[in-house]
Amino acid sequence: MGKLILSFDTEDFVTPESDDALLMLATELHKHGREGCFALVGDKLRGLLARGRRDVIEALRAHEIDYHSNDHHFFPLQAPLLEEMSWEDGLRWVIEHEARGVELIEQTFGDRPVAYIKADSHWTPPTLCAYRRLGIEVYSSRHFAAADPQPYRYMNLQCLPYAGMLDAFIAREGTPEQLADAALAEVQSKLGAAGEHPVVYGTHPCMWVCEKFYDVHNVKRRGHPPAKAKWQPAPLLPPERIERNRKFLRRFLDGLDAAGVAQMSYAELRSGARPDTFPRLRGGLEGLCRQVLKRFAATTAGGKTFSAAELLAMLCWVIARHGEGDPGQPPLRHPLGPIETPRTLAAPLPVCGRALQGAAQYADRHISETGHIPAGVDVGGHHFPAGPLLMALAEGYLRLSEGKKLGCSPLRVMPDCPEEQSLLEGQRIGAWSLPPDFHPARLLEWGRLQSWTLAPMPPR
Repeated sequence: MGKLILSFDTEDFVTPESDDALLMLATELHKHGREGCFALVGDKLRGLLARGRRDVIEALRAHEIDYHSNDHHFFPLQAPLLEEMSWEDGLRWVIEHEARGVELIEQTFGDRPVAYIKADSHWTPPTLCAYRRLGIEVYSSRHFAAADPQPYRYMNLQCLPYAGMLDAFIAREGTPEQLADAALAEVQSKLGAAGEHPVVYGTHPCMWVCEKFYDVHNVKRRGHPPAKAKWQPAPLLPPERIERNRKFLRRFLDGLDAAGVAQMSYAELRSGARPDTFPRLRGGLEGLCRQVLKRFAATTAGGKTFSAAELLAMLCWVIARHGEGDPGQPPLRHPLGPIETPRTLAAPLPVCGRALQGAAQYADRHISETGHIPAGVDVGGHHFPAGPLLMALAEGYLRLSEGKKLGCSPLRVMPDCPEEQSLLEGQRIGAWSLPPDFHPARLLEWGRLQSWTLAPMPPR
Protein backbone atom coordinates (compact mmCIF):
# COMPACT_ATOMS: atom_id res chain seq x y z
CA MET A 1 0.00 0.00 0.00
CA GLY A 2 1.23 3.48 -0.84
CA LYS A 3 1.71 6.40 1.52
CA LEU A 4 -0.54 9.37 2.13
CA ILE A 5 0.40 12.97 1.38
CA LEU A 6 -1.67 15.65 3.11
CA SER A 7 -1.47 18.81 1.00
CA PHE A 8 -2.75 22.26 1.99
CA ASP A 9 -3.63 24.91 -0.62
CA THR A 10 -2.86 27.94 1.54
CA GLU A 11 -4.05 31.05 -0.27
CA ASP A 12 -6.54 33.35 1.54
CA PHE A 13 -4.50 36.51 2.18
CA VAL A 14 -7.36 38.79 3.31
CA THR A 15 -9.29 36.84 5.99
CA PRO A 16 -7.39 37.04 9.31
CA GLU A 17 -9.31 34.09 10.75
CA SER A 18 -7.86 31.86 8.02
CA ASP A 19 -4.51 32.38 9.79
CA ASP A 20 -6.02 30.75 12.88
CA ALA A 21 -7.23 27.80 10.81
CA LEU A 22 -3.72 27.41 9.42
CA LEU A 23 -2.26 27.45 12.94
CA MET A 24 -4.78 24.84 14.08
CA LEU A 25 -4.03 22.50 11.19
CA ALA A 26 -0.25 22.79 11.54
CA THR A 27 -0.42 22.29 15.31
CA GLU A 28 -2.75 19.28 15.24
CA LEU A 29 -0.67 17.54 12.59
CA HIS A 30 2.50 18.10 14.59
CA LYS A 31 0.87 16.68 17.74
CA HIS A 32 0.20 13.50 15.78
CA GLY A 33 3.75 13.34 14.48
CA ARG A 34 2.62 13.95 10.91
CA GLU A 35 4.23 16.29 8.41
CA GLY A 36 1.88 18.26 6.21
CA CYS A 37 2.76 19.87 2.90
CA PHE A 38 1.65 23.50 3.12
CA ALA A 39 1.68 25.14 -0.31
CA LEU A 40 1.76 28.88 0.29
CA VAL A 41 0.70 31.65 -2.04
CA GLY A 42 3.24 34.46 -1.85
CA ASP A 43 0.50 36.93 -0.94
CA LYS A 44 -0.61 34.68 1.94
CA LEU A 45 2.90 34.70 3.41
CA ARG A 46 3.07 38.46 2.96
CA GLY A 47 -0.25 38.70 4.82
CA LEU A 48 1.04 36.57 7.70
CA LEU A 49 4.13 38.76 7.99
CA ALA A 50 2.11 41.99 7.79
CA ARG A 51 -0.30 40.78 10.51
CA GLY A 52 2.59 39.76 12.74
CA ARG A 53 1.57 36.10 12.79
CA ARG A 54 4.96 34.75 13.78
CA ASP A 55 3.16 32.05 15.74
CA VAL A 56 1.74 30.64 12.50
CA ILE A 57 5.08 30.85 10.73
CA GLU A 58 6.81 29.03 13.61
CA ALA A 59 4.14 26.30 13.57
CA LEU A 60 4.67 25.84 9.84
CA ARG A 61 8.39 25.20 10.34
CA ALA A 62 7.52 21.68 11.52
CA HIS A 63 6.16 20.93 8.03
CA GLU A 64 7.19 20.97 4.39
CA ILE A 65 6.61 24.36 2.75
CA ASP A 66 5.59 24.19 -0.88
CA TYR A 67 4.33 26.68 -3.45
CA HIS A 68 0.89 27.70 -4.68
CA SER A 69 1.98 30.64 -6.90
CA ASN A 70 2.98 34.21 -6.09
CA ASP A 71 -0.54 35.66 -6.13
CA HIS A 72 -2.83 32.80 -7.21
CA HIS A 73 -2.34 34.18 -10.75
CA PHE A 74 -4.71 37.09 -10.00
CA PHE A 75 -2.46 40.14 -10.30
CA PRO A 76 -2.36 40.12 -13.31
CA LEU A 77 -4.39 37.23 -14.69
CA GLN A 78 -1.57 35.03 -15.90
CA ALA A 79 -3.05 32.81 -18.61
CA PRO A 80 -4.62 35.61 -20.72
CA LEU A 81 -1.33 37.50 -20.53
CA LEU A 82 0.76 34.51 -21.64
CA GLU A 83 -1.65 33.54 -24.41
CA GLU A 84 -0.58 36.70 -26.23
CA MET A 85 3.17 36.24 -25.66
CA SER A 86 5.80 34.14 -27.36
CA TRP A 87 7.14 31.18 -25.39
CA GLU A 88 10.39 32.93 -24.48
CA ASP A 89 8.77 36.25 -23.57
CA GLY A 90 6.19 34.48 -21.43
CA LEU A 91 8.82 32.34 -19.75
CA ARG A 92 10.92 35.39 -18.85
CA TRP A 93 7.86 37.15 -17.45
CA VAL A 94 6.82 34.17 -15.31
CA ILE A 95 10.31 33.63 -13.89
CA GLU A 96 10.57 37.28 -12.86
CA HIS A 97 7.05 37.38 -11.41
CA GLU A 98 7.03 34.02 -9.63
CA ALA A 99 10.59 34.31 -8.29
CA ARG A 100 9.23 36.87 -5.80
CA GLY A 101 7.06 34.28 -4.09
CA VAL A 102 9.62 31.47 -4.27
CA GLU A 103 12.38 33.69 -2.85
CA LEU A 104 10.13 34.99 -0.06
CA ILE A 105 9.45 31.42 1.05
CA GLU A 106 13.17 30.66 0.98
CA GLN A 107 14.01 33.81 2.95
CA THR A 108 11.33 33.02 5.56
CA PHE A 109 11.77 29.27 6.00
CA GLY A 110 15.33 28.66 4.82
CA ASP A 111 14.53 26.32 1.93
CA ARG A 112 13.08 26.63 -1.53
CA PRO A 113 9.72 24.93 -2.05
CA VAL A 114 9.85 21.40 -3.43
CA ALA A 115 6.41 21.19 -5.04
CA TYR A 116 3.99 23.42 -6.91
CA ILE A 117 0.30 22.78 -6.30
CA LYS A 118 -1.83 23.98 -9.18
CA ALA A 119 -3.89 27.10 -8.45
CA ASP A 120 -7.44 26.17 -9.47
CA SER A 121 -7.17 25.12 -13.15
CA HIS A 122 -5.09 28.19 -13.90
CA TRP A 123 -1.88 26.69 -15.29
CA THR A 124 0.18 27.24 -18.43
CA PRO A 125 3.12 25.39 -20.01
CA PRO A 126 5.50 28.39 -19.66
CA THR A 127 4.52 28.57 -15.98
CA LEU A 128 5.46 24.92 -15.40
CA CYS A 129 8.73 25.45 -17.27
CA ALA A 130 9.48 28.50 -15.11
CA TYR A 131 8.81 26.63 -11.87
CA ARG A 132 11.24 23.89 -12.90
CA ARG A 133 13.89 26.52 -13.58
CA LEU A 134 13.18 28.01 -10.16
CA GLY A 135 14.08 24.68 -8.56
CA ILE A 136 10.64 23.12 -8.08
CA GLU A 137 10.58 19.40 -8.93
CA VAL A 138 7.05 18.17 -8.17
CA TYR A 139 3.73 19.28 -9.70
CA SER A 140 0.67 18.21 -7.69
CA SER A 141 -3.04 18.51 -8.42
CA ARG A 142 -1.89 18.15 -12.03
CA HIS A 143 -4.12 19.26 -14.90
CA PHE A 144 -4.26 15.86 -16.63
CA ALA A 145 -5.22 12.26 -15.83
CA ALA A 146 -6.86 13.33 -12.58
CA ALA A 147 -8.43 9.91 -11.95
CA ASP A 148 -5.21 7.96 -12.60
CA PRO A 149 -3.03 7.40 -9.49
CA GLN A 150 0.01 6.75 -11.69
CA PRO A 151 2.67 9.47 -11.26
CA TYR A 152 4.05 10.84 -14.51
CA ARG A 153 6.97 13.00 -15.53
CA TYR A 154 5.82 15.97 -17.59
CA MET A 155 8.04 18.89 -18.52
CA ASN A 156 10.68 17.46 -16.15
CA LEU A 157 8.33 17.66 -13.16
CA GLN A 158 7.03 14.67 -11.25
CA CYS A 159 3.26 15.02 -11.52
CA LEU A 160 0.65 13.69 -9.10
CA PRO A 161 -3.13 14.01 -9.00
CA TYR A 162 -5.20 14.95 -5.99
CA ALA A 163 -7.08 11.79 -5.07
CA GLY A 164 -9.60 13.73 -3.00
CA MET A 165 -10.30 16.81 -0.90
CA LEU A 166 -11.00 16.95 2.81
CA ASP A 167 -13.04 20.06 1.97
CA ALA A 168 -15.75 17.72 0.70
CA PHE A 169 -16.20 16.31 4.22
CA ILE A 170 -16.20 19.56 6.18
CA ALA A 171 -18.83 20.87 3.75
CA ARG A 172 -21.21 18.06 4.80
CA GLU A 173 -23.65 17.91 7.64
CA GLY A 174 -22.85 15.39 10.34
CA THR A 175 -21.00 14.81 13.59
CA PRO A 176 -17.20 14.83 13.77
CA GLU A 177 -17.28 11.06 14.19
CA GLN A 178 -19.49 10.50 11.15
CA LEU A 179 -17.37 12.73 8.94
CA ALA A 180 -14.09 11.24 10.13
CA ASP A 181 -15.31 7.69 9.60
CA ALA A 182 -16.42 8.54 6.04
CA ALA A 183 -13.13 10.29 5.25
CA LEU A 184 -11.05 7.43 6.63
CA ALA A 185 -12.99 4.86 4.62
CA GLU A 186 -12.45 6.84 1.42
CA VAL A 187 -8.75 7.45 2.05
CA GLN A 188 -8.09 3.78 2.80
CA SER A 189 -10.00 2.76 -0.32
CA LYS A 190 -7.90 5.13 -2.47
CA LEU A 191 -4.69 3.87 -0.86
CA GLY A 192 -5.65 0.29 -1.63
CA ALA A 193 -6.49 1.10 -5.25
CA ALA A 194 -3.26 3.05 -5.80
CA GLY A 195 -0.98 0.12 -5.03
CA GLU A 196 2.54 1.39 -4.31
CA HIS A 197 1.86 4.88 -5.61
CA PRO A 198 1.40 7.80 -3.17
CA VAL A 199 -2.10 9.17 -2.61
CA VAL A 200 -2.58 12.91 -2.18
CA TYR A 201 -5.46 14.44 -0.25
CA GLY A 202 -5.78 18.19 -0.33
CA THR A 203 -7.63 20.84 1.58
CA HIS A 204 -7.89 24.63 1.81
CA PRO A 205 -7.18 25.89 5.34
CA CYS A 206 -9.49 28.85 4.79
CA MET A 207 -12.49 26.57 4.28
CA TRP A 208 -12.19 25.22 7.82
CA VAL A 209 -13.43 28.61 9.06
CA CYS A 210 -15.03 30.37 6.06
CA GLU A 211 -18.44 30.03 4.43
CA LYS A 212 -17.04 30.56 0.95
CA PHE A 213 -13.74 30.95 -0.82
CA TYR A 214 -12.19 34.38 -0.55
CA ASP A 215 -11.92 34.69 -4.34
CA VAL A 216 -15.55 33.73 -4.93
CA HIS A 217 -16.49 36.33 -2.31
CA ASN A 218 -14.47 39.07 -4.01
CA VAL A 219 -14.70 38.30 -7.73
CA LYS A 220 -18.30 39.30 -8.41
CA ARG A 221 -18.00 38.93 -12.17
CA ARG A 222 -15.91 36.16 -13.68
CA GLY A 223 -12.72 37.39 -15.25
CA HIS A 224 -12.78 40.74 -13.42
CA PRO A 225 -11.02 40.44 -10.05
CA PRO A 226 -10.82 43.76 -8.18
CA ALA A 227 -7.54 45.47 -7.39
CA LYS A 228 -5.69 43.72 -4.57
CA ALA A 229 -6.25 46.59 -2.11
CA LYS A 230 -10.03 46.27 -2.50
CA TRP A 231 -10.34 42.60 -1.50
CA GLN A 232 -12.43 41.97 1.60
CA PRO A 233 -12.38 39.12 4.18
CA ALA A 234 -14.61 36.16 3.42
CA PRO A 235 -17.68 35.51 5.63
CA LEU A 236 -17.06 33.11 8.51
CA LEU A 237 -18.73 29.88 9.57
CA PRO A 238 -20.61 29.87 12.88
CA PRO A 239 -18.33 29.15 15.87
CA GLU A 240 -19.97 25.77 16.50
CA ARG A 241 -19.27 24.70 12.93
CA ILE A 242 -15.62 25.72 13.24
CA GLU A 243 -15.34 23.71 16.45
CA ARG A 244 -16.97 20.71 14.78
CA ASN A 245 -14.36 20.92 12.01
CA ARG A 246 -11.57 20.97 14.57
CA LYS A 247 -12.96 17.85 16.25
CA PHE A 248 -13.32 16.15 12.85
CA LEU A 249 -9.62 16.78 12.16
CA ARG A 250 -8.56 15.27 15.47
CA ARG A 251 -10.77 12.22 14.95
CA PHE A 252 -9.47 11.83 11.38
CA LEU A 253 -5.82 11.99 12.46
CA ASP A 254 -6.49 9.57 15.31
CA GLY A 255 -8.02 7.21 12.78
CA LEU A 256 -5.01 7.42 10.49
CA ASP A 257 -2.79 6.54 13.43
CA ALA A 258 -4.98 3.63 14.49
CA ALA A 259 -5.04 2.25 10.94
CA GLY A 260 -1.26 2.55 10.60
CA VAL A 261 -1.52 4.78 7.53
CA ALA A 262 1.99 5.88 6.61
CA GLN A 263 2.52 9.45 5.53
CA MET A 264 5.14 11.11 3.33
CA SER A 265 6.01 14.50 1.89
CA TYR A 266 6.61 15.70 -1.66
CA ALA A 267 10.33 15.98 -0.87
CA GLU A 268 10.56 12.19 -0.76
CA LEU A 269 9.52 12.08 -4.42
CA ARG A 270 11.85 14.63 -5.94
CA SER A 271 14.78 12.28 -6.58
CA GLY A 272 12.56 10.47 -9.09
CA ALA A 273 11.66 13.56 -11.08
CA ARG A 274 13.77 12.39 -14.02
CA PRO A 275 16.38 9.71 -14.79
CA ASP A 276 19.93 10.81 -14.00
CA THR A 277 21.86 7.97 -15.62
CA PHE A 278 22.16 6.91 -19.23
CA PRO A 279 21.13 3.36 -20.18
CA ARG A 280 24.12 1.13 -20.99
CA LEU A 281 24.97 2.27 -24.51
CA ARG A 282 24.90 -1.04 -26.37
CA GLY A 283 22.04 -3.08 -24.96
CA GLY A 284 20.20 -0.20 -23.33
CA LEU A 285 19.91 2.14 -26.29
CA GLU A 286 19.27 -0.71 -28.71
CA GLY A 287 16.39 -1.83 -26.51
CA LEU A 288 14.93 1.68 -26.40
CA CYS A 289 15.10 1.90 -30.19
CA ARG A 290 13.26 -1.41 -30.63
CA GLN A 291 10.59 -0.30 -28.16
CA VAL A 292 9.91 3.04 -29.84
CA LEU A 293 9.77 1.46 -33.31
CA LYS A 294 6.97 -0.79 -32.04
CA ARG A 295 5.17 1.94 -30.11
CA PHE A 296 5.62 5.71 -30.38
CA ALA A 297 5.71 6.31 -26.63
CA ALA A 298 8.00 6.51 -23.61
CA THR A 299 10.52 3.68 -23.30
CA THR A 300 12.09 1.76 -20.41
CA ALA A 301 15.59 0.47 -19.66
CA GLY A 302 17.25 -0.51 -16.41
CA GLY A 303 14.14 0.26 -14.38
CA LYS A 304 14.03 3.85 -15.66
CA THR A 305 11.61 5.44 -18.09
CA PHE A 306 12.68 7.80 -20.85
CA SER A 307 10.39 10.23 -22.60
CA ALA A 308 10.24 10.37 -26.38
CA ALA A 309 12.03 13.74 -26.19
CA GLU A 310 14.88 12.24 -24.13
CA LEU A 311 15.30 9.35 -26.56
CA LEU A 312 15.36 11.71 -29.54
CA ALA A 313 18.06 13.78 -27.82
CA MET A 314 20.16 10.64 -27.17
CA LEU A 315 19.91 9.44 -30.76
CA CYS A 316 20.64 12.88 -32.23
CA TRP A 317 23.82 13.11 -30.15
CA VAL A 318 25.03 9.64 -31.14
CA ILE A 319 24.16 9.81 -34.85
CA ALA A 320 25.48 13.37 -35.20
CA ARG A 321 28.93 12.11 -34.11
CA HIS A 322 28.95 8.92 -36.17
CA GLY A 323 32.25 8.56 -37.98
CA GLU A 324 34.24 10.65 -35.49
CA GLY A 325 35.73 7.68 -33.67
CA ASP A 326 34.52 6.83 -30.17
CA PRO A 327 32.54 9.88 -28.97
CA GLY A 328 32.13 8.42 -25.48
CA GLN A 329 28.97 8.24 -23.42
CA PRO A 330 26.29 10.66 -24.60
CA PRO A 331 24.95 13.19 -22.11
CA LEU A 332 21.49 12.46 -20.75
CA ARG A 333 19.56 15.59 -21.66
CA HIS A 334 15.97 16.36 -20.69
CA PRO A 335 14.63 18.58 -23.48
CA LEU A 336 11.13 19.92 -23.60
CA GLY A 337 8.79 19.22 -26.48
CA PRO A 338 8.51 21.49 -29.52
CA ILE A 339 6.72 24.84 -29.29
CA GLU A 340 5.52 24.75 -32.89
CA THR A 341 3.16 22.10 -34.24
CA PRO A 342 5.14 19.61 -36.37
CA ARG A 343 4.07 19.06 -39.95
CA THR A 344 2.47 15.76 -40.90
CA LEU A 345 3.86 14.01 -43.96
CA ALA A 346 1.40 13.16 -46.73
CA ALA A 347 3.30 10.01 -47.75
CA PRO A 348 6.39 8.05 -46.64
CA LEU A 349 9.62 9.70 -47.76
CA PRO A 350 12.89 7.76 -48.19
CA VAL A 351 16.02 9.63 -47.11
CA CYS A 352 19.68 8.71 -47.39
CA GLY A 353 22.05 8.22 -44.49
CA ARG A 354 23.89 11.47 -45.22
CA ALA A 355 20.69 13.52 -44.99
CA LEU A 356 19.67 11.63 -41.84
CA GLN A 357 22.97 12.41 -40.15
CA GLY A 358 22.66 16.06 -41.21
CA ALA A 359 19.20 16.19 -39.64
CA ALA A 360 20.60 14.64 -36.44
CA GLN A 361 23.37 17.26 -36.33
CA TYR A 362 20.93 20.13 -36.78
CA ALA A 363 18.49 18.76 -34.19
CA ASP A 364 21.37 18.09 -31.76
CA ARG A 365 22.44 21.75 -31.95
CA HIS A 366 18.84 22.92 -31.60
CA ILE A 367 18.35 20.86 -28.44
CA SER A 368 21.60 22.14 -26.92
CA GLU A 369 20.84 25.77 -27.74
CA THR A 370 17.12 25.96 -26.92
CA GLY A 371 16.35 23.11 -24.49
CA HIS A 372 13.54 21.97 -26.81
CA ILE A 373 13.37 19.33 -29.50
CA PRO A 374 12.69 20.93 -32.90
CA ALA A 375 9.27 20.61 -34.52
CA GLY A 376 11.11 19.67 -37.68
CA VAL A 377 14.40 19.92 -39.52
CA ASP A 378 15.08 20.89 -43.15
CA VAL A 379 18.13 19.15 -44.63
CA GLY A 380 19.06 18.27 -48.21
CA GLY A 381 15.73 19.31 -49.63
CA HIS A 382 13.84 17.12 -47.17
CA HIS A 383 11.72 18.09 -44.15
CA PHE A 384 12.14 15.83 -41.13
CA PRO A 385 9.25 16.22 -38.66
CA ALA A 386 10.20 15.30 -35.08
CA GLY A 387 8.32 11.97 -34.94
CA PRO A 388 9.52 10.56 -38.27
CA LEU A 389 13.04 11.77 -37.43
CA LEU A 390 12.97 9.79 -34.16
CA MET A 391 11.88 6.63 -35.98
CA ALA A 392 14.45 7.01 -38.76
CA LEU A 393 17.24 7.58 -36.22
CA ALA A 394 16.15 4.51 -34.23
CA GLU A 395 16.30 2.37 -37.38
CA GLY A 396 19.67 3.85 -38.32
CA TYR A 397 21.14 3.26 -34.88
CA LEU A 398 20.07 -0.39 -34.95
CA ARG A 399 21.83 -0.82 -38.30
CA LEU A 400 25.00 0.75 -36.88
CA SER A 401 24.83 -1.52 -33.83
CA GLU A 402 24.83 -4.50 -36.20
CA GLY A 403 27.99 -3.25 -37.92
CA LYS A 404 26.15 -1.95 -40.98
CA LYS A 405 26.10 1.51 -42.54
CA LEU A 406 23.67 4.18 -41.37
CA GLY A 407 21.86 3.59 -44.65
CA CYS A 408 18.53 4.87 -45.93
CA SER A 409 15.42 5.12 -43.80
CA PRO A 410 11.88 6.07 -44.76
CA LEU A 411 10.27 8.97 -42.93
CA ARG A 412 6.96 7.59 -41.71
CA VAL A 413 3.48 9.04 -41.87
CA MET A 414 2.60 9.18 -38.18
CA PRO A 415 1.12 11.35 -35.41
CA ASP A 416 2.99 14.51 -34.42
CA CYS A 417 3.10 13.57 -30.73
CA PRO A 418 3.62 10.29 -28.80
CA GLU A 419 0.78 8.12 -27.56
CA GLU A 420 0.98 9.89 -24.19
CA GLN A 421 -0.82 12.85 -25.75
CA SER A 422 -4.04 10.92 -25.01
CA LEU A 423 -3.41 11.65 -21.31
CA LEU A 424 -3.86 15.34 -22.09
CA GLU A 425 -7.25 14.97 -23.76
CA GLY A 426 -9.70 17.28 -22.05
CA GLN A 427 -6.99 19.50 -20.58
CA ARG A 428 -8.36 22.92 -19.74
CA ILE A 429 -7.25 26.25 -18.39
CA GLY A 430 -10.02 27.80 -16.35
CA ALA A 431 -10.70 29.42 -13.01
CA TRP A 432 -13.28 31.64 -11.32
CA SER A 433 -10.93 34.54 -11.98
CA LEU A 434 -10.79 33.92 -15.75
CA PRO A 435 -13.40 35.11 -18.26
CA PRO A 436 -15.93 32.36 -19.11
CA ASP A 437 -15.22 32.81 -22.84
CA PHE A 438 -11.44 32.50 -22.47
CA HIS A 439 -10.16 29.92 -24.98
CA PRO A 440 -6.35 29.72 -24.82
CA ALA A 441 -5.70 27.81 -28.04
CA ARG A 442 -1.97 28.53 -28.09
CA LEU A 443 -1.37 27.54 -24.46
CA LEU A 444 -3.34 24.30 -24.81
CA GLU A 445 -1.48 23.39 -27.99
CA TRP A 446 1.83 24.01 -26.22
CA GLY A 447 0.57 21.73 -23.46
CA ARG A 448 -0.26 18.98 -25.97
CA LEU A 449 3.14 19.29 -27.65
CA GLN A 450 4.79 18.73 -24.27
CA SER A 451 3.42 15.18 -24.36
CA TRP A 452 6.86 14.51 -25.84
CA THR A 453 8.10 14.82 -22.24
CA LEU A 454 5.51 12.50 -20.66
CA ALA A 455 6.71 9.27 -19.08
CA PRO A 456 5.21 7.08 -16.32
CA MET A 457 7.10 6.95 -13.05
CA PRO A 458 7.83 3.60 -11.36
CA PRO A 459 6.42 2.95 -7.86
CA ARG A 460 8.55 4.24 -4.99
